[in-house]
Amino acid sequence: MKKSEINETRNGHKYLVDPRNIVFVFNKRRKENFEIESILDSVIANGVLQPITCFKIAGTETYGLIDGERRVRTALKAIEMGQGEKCQYIETITKPKPSDIDYRYEILVRNADQKPLTDLEQAETFKELKELGCSVEDISKRIGKSVVHVRNLLKFVADASPEVKEAIAKKDISTSQVINIGKSIKKDADLNKVVADVVEKKKESKQKTSDKKETAKVKDVPVELLKEKKPKATIQKNDDFLAEKSETKVCPVPDKKIIKNAIQHDDIPYNDVIAMLDCIKELFDDKDTKCKIDVVAKEFLEN
Repeated sequence: MKKSEINETRNGHKYLVDPRNIVFVFNKRRKENFEIESILDSVIANGVLQPITCFKIAGTETYGLIDGERRVRTALKAIEMGQGEKCQYIETITKPKPSDIDYRYEILVRNADQKPLTDLEQAETFKELKELGCSVEDISKRIGKSVVHVRNLLKFVADASPEVKEAIAKKDISTSQVINIGKSIKKDADLNKVVADVVEKKKESKQKTSDKKETAKVKDVPVELLKEKKPKATIQKNDDFLAEKSETKVCPVPDKKIIKNAIQHDDIPYNDVIAMLDCIKELFDDKDTKCKIDVVAKEFLEN
């Protein structure tokens, strides 16, 4: 393989690398999420303009990809189509090979600022990190997501059957709906079977009614599979939190410890808490109180 060093950079060395010598070592994107077609014409006409990042695989002429999978796959597609004159080489920054753990954290954080990984892709990455010895709390802190978010994806999505994951990928059902169904059914119920049945019923219903796309929901689960509803948790008033200006409108403001405890025991669904805080905020006119409620919401989500 021909390669020519262009110049040194602060991040490593830049080379021109044949995309056919690049190996997808850590690819996390599902194929349906690459959206190659949207940049294919540009890559055919101009080549890959933004450098990719790789590490040199010792003892070979190949490079392991760290960042830029969509660009590389598009270049390979152009070459396959016989229109890859501008894609024979890609400008590449080389770095040391990251550890299995560091790489997974890197793609979770890096893609959050670019095109975020889907919940399904996150769930599969969380599972790999757990298998590598990372705790839920470690993952939560490193990626800036709540413990509840990480735990829900691990519990209800990461170990879902291929059929359920396929339904999520096709948007026949969302990850949040799978999570809500998982929290609502009895412990001895098979989540994969319940979700698959619900999705199938929705498809049949769609064919009989209209072409409007519908997704499966908790209300579509057979009643006998649902948990018995628990009494609603008591939300206490936090007097210190009420703004001095709210003399005419007095509303009980939820204490974050009570909310957190209720969610951990499945007394209050996660989405209901967010909706409840939004409703409470609308009861006040002054900005100070609205901001304080936002602070409680943020602290609750982060802890």
